[in-house]
Amino acid sequence: MLQPDLNSIAEKIVSQCARVKRGDCVFILARSDVAEFAEAIGIACTRKGAHPLVQSRSDNYRRENLLQADLETLGITPQHFLALIRETNVFFQVGFLPANPGFLRDVPEERFIAHSKGHKPVQELLYDGTRKWIGIACPTPGQAEAFEIPWESYHDSLWGSLDVDYDELSRRCTCLESVLKGKREVRITSRKGCDVVLDISGVPILCDGGVISEPGEGFPLLNLPSGEVYLPPRNAEGTVVFDYAFLQGTTITDLKGDFTEGILEFTGAERGFDSIRKALETATGDQMKIAELGIGVNTDLTQYGNVIATEKMNGSVHLAIGENRPIGGTNVAGGHWDMFIFRPTVVVDGVVLIEDGKFQIEELM
Repeated sequence: MLQPDLNSIAEKIVSQCARVKRGDCVFILARSDVAEFAEAIGIACTRKGAHPLVQSRSDNYRRENLLQADLETLGITPQHFLALIRETNVFFQVGFLPANPGFLRDVPEERFIAHSKGHKPVQELLYDGTRKWIGIACPTPGQAEAFEIPWESYHDSLWGSLDVDYDELSRRCTCLESVLKGKREVRITSRKGCDVVLDISGVPILCDGGVISEPGEGFPLLNLPSGEVYLPPRNAEGTVVFDYAFLQGTTITDLKGDFTEGILEFTGAERGFDSIRKALETATGDQMKIAELGIGVNTDLTQYGNVIATEKMNGSVHLAIGENRPIGGTNVAGGHWDMFIFRPTVVVDGVVLIEDGKFQIEELM
């Protein structure tokens, strides 16, 4: 199993990805099992002349807080946390996905609603575009078990994809961005029967090449691992067959549906369709409307599972439905659901970009 050099990876993330500067006030919130990595990021910030503050917490602590606080308390905004965010220039969330994806299954929905209400001002401030936010996915055996994938390959793929040549990754993203700019139509097909056409005329084309934008120069939000180009389509028409999705702690395979005027209606799945039915019970707003097309370019990612990493896998495509205002769309919804096609054929304005999961343009081969 790969032994990641946490100090080296932390230095890359702080210097190349987050571009931390002297005088920055940095808050690092970490899952407790990756506290050592969070501290390495903090020390790398210190070397830059920044002022890091590191806090770690376990998934169990988060769960017990939700279960043991009364609803009134959950609905109150924590003013000290709000003040901390207000004074923060760079916010790292290390291990921002839970160690065990199903750890909150027994928490009643009313508690999530109350907590969301209380933390809404915090979320609005955190993502208002005036400070940098960097979320870092860190693997655990519990995640691998939930995704039903081998732990060793998942561990090595995810850590390896964080320790990459970010200049090369950025070059690949910029190349794909230039291919998509000014285009009107994307058609996605697959051997399993997917055949969907997306209208991308006039939409913003966004790059996640591992280097965050400065506030005021773009949207300063970055997920790691990185390596995708994504956009909010205007419309979608046709049949979709998704190889993989992960929703409400459940793996879903061969998920089928039809887009009509941009609205998706699910029609079945090989497995996991009950999770879709359950999720639909609480879907609100534009939850079923096309939200995103993303194309992965990270050649170091070899194992699907974690959604944040899966969407960056080289030659893969994902479509999402629901909320998309943060990426330049207009959908208002309670969630954002990503679904994946691993070996797509992608044709852009009549030119083949990807065939059976392999790029067909020289610069991305």
